[in-house]
Amino acid sequence: MYYHFYHEDIMQKSIGELLSMLEAGTISSEELVWAYAERIAALDQAADGPQLGAVRELNPDAFQIARERDWERRTGVIRGPLHGIPILLKDTIDTGDKMHTTCGAAAFRDHRAEEDAFIVKKLREAGAIILGKNYCSELYGFNALEKPNGYSSLLGGSPKNPFLPDRLIPGGSSGGSAISVAADMAAASIGTETAGSIFEPAYVNGVVGYKPTVGLTSRSGILPVMMCQDTAGPLTRTVEDAARLADVIVARDEADPDTIRASVFEEGSFLDGLEEESLNGKRIGIVKEAYYANMGVTARSCTDRALDVFRLNGARIVEVENFLPAQILSSPNQHPERLGSEVMDRAFKVRFDHYLSRQKDLPFGSLKELIAWNKEHPECIPLGQGYLELIESLGDQAVMAPEFTAARMNDLDICGTRGIWGAMEHYRLDALILPGLDGQAIAATAGNPTITIPVGYGKETGPVGITLVGELMGDRELLRIARACEKLLPKRPLPEM
Repeated sequence: MYYHFYHEDIMQKSIGELLSMLEAGTISSEELVWAYAERIAALDQAADGPQLGAVRELNPDAFQIARERDWERRTGVIRGPLHGIPILLKDTIDTGDKMHTTCGAAAFRDHRAEEDAFIVKKLREAGAIILGKNYCSELYGFNALEKPNGYSSLLGGSPKNPFLPDRLIPGGSSGGSAISVAADMAAASIGTETAGSIFEPAYVNGVVGYKPTVGLTSRSGILPVMMCQDTAGPLTRTVEDAARLADVIVARDEADPDTIRASVFEEGSFLDGLEEESLNGKRIGIVKEAYYANMGVTARSCTDRALDVFRLNGARIVEVENFLPAQILSSPNQHPERLGSEVMDRAFKVRFDHYLSRQKDLPFGSLKELIAWNKEHPECIPLGQGYLELIESLGDQAVMAPEFTAARMNDLDICGTRGIWGAMEHYRLDALILPGLDGQAIAATAGNPTITIPVGYGKETGPVGITLVGELMGDRELLRIARACEKLLPKRPLPEM
């Protein structure tokens, strides 16, 4: 494909770099939108291209909005820190415009939200251009009992990892959002996470994925799973870009009571001290038990090289022992305590029913009615809907049952008290590393912030990431530590597209 607007000068540029170009007048926002539209057409839609399946829908108003942002810039009006920057959204985030919100499900193909999600309002206020929506795992994976990683009936399969499309998983459920950033289809994307849905896609696609402390970003207007874990967060090329987006989307929302926590961050910026931070004197823990055993040789060697670099630059690397989630992983038969799906299944049943009851343009108003509708339209559920049926069987009082409370307390004991919280307190850690992908649900369950950054690449294994976990509400410190690490690590791997 011959590109008219996509060229070397903007290729794989960070938000900061693109803003500098916009300010200097060497590129316009309209040209940026055209460039990314060309890139999406070439990589997602062209018959002779890789057909990655990352972007489900382009915003038909994006070009007009870009022209408005360019006019405003020329007349000295700057809306905010993202003025004129094209951003993609996971297709679980409502936009009150001409785009749909489908969560990857064929049954939601024609669904449009009545208004923007709160974080979309904040992005628009900051001057961002909502470029389109990314494919994601269908209903966050709550569809069939068995399905490929990242599967969507609307797509008719899963998005493709741009590094090794036939071998690597795309990551779920924010796979399309991570792929679009890795393959340079937008400046950044917004994903969501309940149990690793930013962590995993960032790791396997070689990008930065930041999941804030639960409650710092609003869930209003986002298709829910469970409020005690649901979190929106950025997928970007750099830690700085993640911090830049955090300045916009971490905000108090009266409709989401948990965001009272965001009030703590009203003063100052997530960019403060980012470049000045070093690893000197930082205590960084790592859990090797079980996690290392399940990692490939390349992933272990990349992680070990990163740890050596951190040590040489003043960090104290502490091996964490007696970490209960690791012990359960290595010796499951010896531990009656287990992380199961009880809490998430029951919470999703209640939250999803409530979400459906408020939608006016869908032919079903409850999970039970959706299941019945799918049976009448079997072409929409080629893999079946066994998981939906299992969740519906939990009944109308799913979260009022004693099983829910007991399971939630058990999960917090495993992941928090005898997991992350206990380790950080006992070893006096500034950050904790959970290597590989096995620990992706641990921090999400405990509510702690995480950031995944690329640390290497293997020809046979693709990108390798490292995930840093911070203290609850310690998001600014975590981002500073991540930036200090990022400066010392190899450049982010780029797919050969």
